[in-house]
Amino acid sequence: MTSEIDRPELNSALSVAERILMLELESFDGNEAVRSELETCEATRQRLEEVLGKAVNHHPSQVVFQDVVRLEFDEEAFLRAAAEEKEAKVRAVLPIPRPRDPEPKLEDYVTEIGRASCRERV
Repeated sequence: MTSEIDRPELNSALSVAERILMLELESFDGNEAVRSELETCEATRQRLEEVLGKAVNHHPSQVVFQDVVRLEFDEEAFLRAAAEEKEAKVRAVLPIPRPRDPEPKLEDYVTEIGRASCRERV
């Protein structure tokens, strides 16, 4: 019969040092370790849920945050104001409408001297 006492190398300081060295060389992912612990251990997950629930819950009359801005607003009024602002920008860029210039007449550009020279060429 062999016992653990007969095989001291399994529990010796050398084997413990080797085990520590192996653990140090392994890359440890803390997020993955927590995830696997929560997936496998129901008691740990329930305890964590209890602690987090107590930390987040508070009495409705208790003031938790200071200077909080309300996010409620009148959506219709907001959309109207945005449309008005956009129209104002467009109006600022558009030219001011004015009446069309009268269509030019050819006689306005031809002088009497020009007419005389044109008649001579013909």
